[in-house]
Amino acid sequence: MPPPVLSTLPKGRPLVLALIGATSGIGSYTARALCRTFASNPKKLRVYLVGRNASRAASILEYAKEVCPGSEWVFLEVEDLALMSEVDDVARRIEEAEEKKAFWSGEDEEGMKTRKRLDGMWLCQALSPMQESRVTKEGLDTQLSLLYYSRIHLIQKLIPLLISSPHPSHVISIFAGGYQDRISTTGPPPIGTPSPKAYGMTSVRTNVVFMKTFLFEELASKYAGKISFTHIYPGLVDGPTFYSVVNPWWARMLWRVIMKPLLSWYMTSAEVCGDVMVGLLDSVRYPPQGGSGGKGEMSTRAEPGDGAYGVGQRGDASGKVMYEGIRKEDTGKRVWEHTMGVFEEIDK
Repeated sequence: MPPPVLSTLPKGRPLVLALIGATSGIGSYTARALCRTFASNPKKLRVYLVGRNASRAASILEYAKEVCPGSEWVFLEVEDLALMSEVDDVARRIEEAEEKKAFWSGEDEEGMKTRKRLDGMWLCQALSPMQESRVTKEGLDTQLSLLYYSRIHLIQKLIPLLISSPHPSHVISIFAGGYQDRISTTGPPPIGTPSPKAYGMTSVRTNVVFMKTFLFEELASKYAGKISFTHIYPGLVDGPTFYSVVNPWWARMLWRVIMKPLLSWYMTSAEVCGDVMVGLLDSVRYPPQGGSGGKGEMSTRAEPGDGAYGVGQRGDASGKVMYEGIRKEDTGKRVWEHTMGVFEEIDK
């Protein structure tokens, strides 16, 4: 069953949204779900679609024209979102577009009042898990940058637009939300890039989810009442990642012939996945910190409506404190200082 909020969103306020790294896979499923959701009231939707593949973007825009005519879609082509310089450029282009032509805000009955803003943003950029992850010219591991550093940097750059929304805005990061790998209670916390010896899909996931959990908690407190932060584990969703030529031929064959048939009972369809992603715009279920009166989904600190959420493939939280066994009073501060230090070093 689709999230209930999908039926109320097109009846509510107009929305300005951004889909980052979204010309294929889950980002594209989210784009199509937005079209279906706002088909009954398309003039309430403006979307910035950011990605590398212009032909795939054209397909999404054509779908929008057919299913949601009257909605506004702006494609911003990028080359490499693993670079902070490219992230800076994306933020600048969105800011300039909003400055040039702000969207109807819904604050007046006549539909004349506009406001430059961003009401929601999905962060989807990533490599295929089996793709080689090189070090960027800025000195970051590409996959770790796409999954963590570039996402946090873009959030920071777009904060002025996010807090300009007349209602709570939403930041949604798609990758392993709420997924806790086993972490030693005696060793150092998984902050930064895994060591060359430990580096792999699992260690990257461990570090990304750990850092994002605490960084989102810091941001939720910093922008209490204004912005809700959610990272989600989308589940197993069939898509172009599994068939990409960046994967070894045997991995593509293994998926197509054996794994996909075996796991079909567990997999989430593209349509359901897109609906779930759009459902994360629910400000009642995922409110910013301090804006719920003690109601809402359980946060990563196991507090209802606390502004920072780590949820599973249907948008549900576990209800437990994430990293309870290794969480310390200064963990969030340490993650924050590390992350800001990385950005400062790149800016030198």
